[in-house]
Amino acid sequence: MERILGDEKSSGIRRIQKIIQPRLSFAIKTIDRVDGDSVTLEGGVVLKSGKLAWVLECCRLAVCFVATIGPGVEREISRLSQEGCLTDEYLLDRIGSLAVEAVVDDFQREMGERYGGANGGTTLRFSPGYCDWPIMEQRKIFSLVDSRRAGVRLTPSLLMVPRKSISGVFGIIEEGRPTWRAFRNPCLQCDRRSCPERREPRFSPSAGSVRKRRAGARGDG
Repeated sequence: MERILGDEKSSGIRRIQKIIQPRLSFAIKTIDRVDGDSVTLEGGVVLKSGKLAWVLECCRLAVCFVATIGPGVEREISRLSQEGCLTDEYLLDRIGSLAVEAVVDDFQREMGERYGGANGGTTLRFSPGYCDWPIMEQRKIFSLVDSRRAGVRLTPSLLMVPRKSISGVFGIIEEGRPTWRAFRNPCLQCDRRSCPERREPRFSPSAGSVRKRRAGARGDG
């Protein structure tokens, strides 16, 4: 979060920090089966996405989550809109989006370090509505996670409230499984080069494996 909010000495940053209230709820589920176009989790919940199945194929555990930064940002955006402060409204909207992404980034990094071990990590994360995963599957994520603990609810039209919220799933790449084999990016199989959600090739290892690769590159043993 610090990299998004910046210098606490700024009065504007202090005001934003007061209205951003990160909350997150998650559940770790065993992956019982991966088929060509679906993933079956413990309890019989089936996530229907071929690309998600491909990404999670090498994983034993999946982390399902719901995260938010609370309703404060939305209220402030509404106030700014009513007062005609369109530039401030736009900037706060962008900050809110970056802030909730940062919350999930930090959480995912922590899960990779805690459960992946020194040489493990996590896969890319997926949210319902992304790639070939239907938005209707949102209900399944909410059935697996205590969303009330995060302060997030799902509307009949499958929108999350507060609006600055993220739900999704990612896999744990456990220690002993080569990260470069387990990590998969479905965007590399897609021809939509201009897609705004396109994710460039990158690894998602834990901090421990990053340090080891850097040390090896420097010849530090």
